[in-house]
Amino acid sequence: MNSTLKKPWKTALGLCVLSSALSSGAQTATVNAICSTDQSWCEMAAQAFTKATGIAVLQTRKATGEALAQIRA
Repeated sequence: MNSTLKKPWKTALGLCVLSSALSSGAQTATVNAICSTDQSWCEMAAQAFTKATGIAVLQTRKATGEALAQIRA
């Protein structure tokens, strides 16, 4: 895969995982996020999301296959 295509793909996957992990029934403002890209990117995205929304991010790092299996389950 072309290296210029890898980063947008990883970014899109990370955002999809983050948005699919939102829980509307939570009593407190938190989001459970499964991140399967670079740890530093995951932390940066979580911090940016918290700063923009005030919602805390509880983050789990998993391989892409594990993350997809958990989302499907």
